[in-house]
Parts: sequence; C-alpha cells; structure tokens
Amino acid sequence: NGLLPAPETCTADASLPCHFLPAPLCALQALDLPAPIDWQPMINAYEFAICDLAHANSGSPVPQTPESVQACATTTQVYNDAWQMCFLQNTRSQAFIDKVNDAKARLDDLPPKMAPFIFINNKF
Repeated sequence: NGLLPAPETCTADASLPCHFLPAPLCALQALDLPAPIDWQPMINAYEFAICDLAHANSGSPVPQTPESVQACATTTQVYNDAWQMCFLQNTRSQAFIDKVNDAKARLDDLPPKMAPFIFINNKF
C-alpha cells in the first residue's frame, strides 16, 4: 500500500522495509516522471536527495531531523504541496510505486551492475 513505518520503528525491527527513506522518494514522486535528466525540478530533486541523505548517514555530524529535512527541501526548492503531503503522510502513490517497480523489473533483466542506475530514453 506504499505506507512505510516510522524511522525509529525501522531501526528497532530489522524485518521492516527500511532500505529507503521517504523524503527523497517524495521529491521524485512530486515530479511528472519520466522527465529529462537536466530538467531543473529533476536537478532540485537530486540535490534534495543528496542533502537529506547526508544528514541520514549514521556518521553525519548533523543528524537527520524533521528540521534538517525541511531545510534541505526549502534550500533545494522541492518544498511544495505535493512533496509536503507525501512526506507528512509517509505514503507513496500507487502510480509512483508502479514506476519504481517497472524500473526495478528492467534492472532485474540486466547483467549485475553497480549502482547508481540511470535510464535515458528508456535505455540503461
């Protein structure tokens, strides 16, 4: 259903799906995907993910907090109604989940490669 447990629950229970963070996913979900890699809103989403994940890193001198997420979103210009609703509700839309699953299925058909993966014009 796209609903994710709260981060503190994830770290307490290794069986929960905690291998991704909701804020960067919300930045991508708020875009009309697929999109050109050099489209400014896409660049903003990349920059937001880098900012947010820098705080989420367990060795970060400034740990991730709701305030750090908001600051990254504001600085990178992803703070909008679509992002905020996704982030506050901690859910992904079915359309976004379907896009992610489609991309994963295409990756599963490829020989093993190291991340990150980029598709340009539907090609790996």
